[in-house]
Amino acid sequence: MDSREERIDQAWCSGLTEPDRRPIYEWAHEHIVLPAGLYAVGGRFDVNYRRPLIALFDAIQNPAIRRVRFRKPTQFGGTLLAEICIPYFMCVSPCSMLWNFHTNDEARGHMKEKGLPLWRGIAPLMALMPRERHNLLNTEIYFPGGFLVVQGANLGNFQRKGVRVMFNDELHMPVWQDLYDQALHRKRAFELSGNDLVVDVSQCGMVGDVEDRNWQSGHQAIWGYKGTDGKHHQLTMYGKRPDGSKFGLVWNDDAQKDGKWNVARAIETCRYEAETTGQVWTDDRKALAEWNRDGAYIVTNPTANPSSVSFAVNALMSRTFAAIVDEKIRALELGDRGDMSLNKVFRQKTETLPWTEIHLTVELSITRAGYRYSDYAAGEKWEGETRRVMTMDRQHGKGKDMPHRWVEIRA
Repeated sequence: MDSREERIDQAWCSGLTEPDRRPIYEWAHEHIVLPAGLYAVGGRFDVNYRRPLIALFDAIQNPAIRRVRFRKPTQFGGTLLAEICIPYFMCVSPCSMLWNFHTNDEARGHMKEKGLPLWRGIAPLMALMPRERHNLLNTEIYFPGGFLVVQGANLGNFQRKGVRVMFNDELHMPVWQDLYDQALHRKRAFELSGNDLVVDVSQCGMVGDVEDRNWQSGHQAIWGYKGTDGKHHQLTMYGKRPDGSKFGLVWNDDAQKDGKWNVARAIETCRYEAETTGQVWTDDRKALAEWNRDGAYIVTNPTANPSSVSFAVNALMSRTFAAIVDEKIRALELGDRGDMSLNKVFRQKTETLPWTEIHLTVELSITRAGYRYSDYAAGEKWEGETRRVMTMDRQHGKGKDMPHRWVEIRA
């Protein structure tokens, strides 16, 4: 256990140290090395690899902002955001913190597999770690000036401690729909002091769920590319112009013939077409590098509460054109057979847009048609007739035709 003298020395040194005013990502670049075996891109942390994260770090560090929401595709660095910000707060601005996952097992597993192995390599953080083993657990860390609890989302956990900073993970999960407001009560005491912070990171879920409502309440900043006109335009994955032509990630029409997909042809001809500037990107690696280097967020809800910000990035910023096209076509093929499950996954995890279930109600009115048996073949049976049946044919629609159904009555 630390001696009284050691604690006094540490307090004096901390009080006499000039505050570190650098951006979080600059602090992280100096102190954090991502283990190559745990991260797709190992080595010293460099925010330039994922520049859309810069605005997130800046918002988290901005004392005027209370809510930060990040809507992102899978494997884009959402969890990494917390993995970097938490040790930053521990070292630079100590406080009480919660990191909430959707289950306790997920929380314990993440700390064991990634969180603690990463943090053990951060020298200034290790200098703060308690020597008393009971103050350093897999999911609870008590350090000078604060503590961190990593836990699952359940009512019991949300009755325990009040905190200043809260990180919430994957709000699209069902467990969060009834518990999110309960979690927010853990930082109510800090609202009056004006230094509370909530950071929500999640894939998309359903229209109107917790994740969607939170994102809608912010300024709704969407990552965009820089056009030849010098302006930034939303990086929309798929869209149609007023004249019916497509923009976004497109491929040649001959990739589909007679209702069958030629995936190789779709991948061979896929490219990204800008909606208004006429720009075309055929090389996904160069496109990604350009969009990452020159892109910027476009605010679509400027009237939002200025203390609440929300950011969105889709998978065009993290995956190849070929991988996205292949996934999209598989979803379309399954959808043609009446199964929309892959289309749902694609919209939520790749396009980063919420899914909505549309329930159609069809009303049938049965009335007498006025026809009689005698109206058919002068009242005589048709040769070989045993019964008359009604059949329904479902048409997918081609070109500008809409999908439709039609009915025949035959003998």
